Amino acid sequence: MEDIMQKLREHNARFDAIDKRFDQHDARFDAHDKRFDEHDARFDAHDKRFDTIDLRFDGLETQVDFLAQKMVEHDEDIKEIKETMATKSDLGQLKSEILEPLDEIMTLLKKHDEEMTMLAHGIQRLDDRDNAIEARITSLHPLAI
Repeated sequence: MEDIMQKLREHNARFDAIDKRFDQHDARFDAHDKRFDEHDARFDAHDKRFDTIDLRFDGLETQVDFLAQKMVEHDEDIKEIKETMATKSDLGQLKSEILEPLDEIMTLLKKHDEEMTMLAHGIQRLDDRDNAIEARITSLHPLAI
């Protein structure tokens, strides 16, 4: 019986040693659990940041879609402008169609103005001559007027 007791004591000692090792493992697992909790908290913080970044990307996506739509509209407007706008050659032709007749009209107006100036001088000379003749007639014949 003493042998059995001795064996039980040995087994108890071994179980105590194993129990201490389990306690050490439990302490290590507790430390690991604590680190996992810290990591979970950090992951939660990262998740919140990713959620805000996702919201920002959603806003940017909306803006990019709006800008893409405006680009398509502007492309259509530019195509229409290119189809309907006048080119340099069109403007050159229009210039020649407008300016050449205007140059002719300006030449005629300048010639007309010069003729009017000459006529005004001629009329002035005739008027002066008429006054001189009238003065002479009056001096020769005072009752003629």
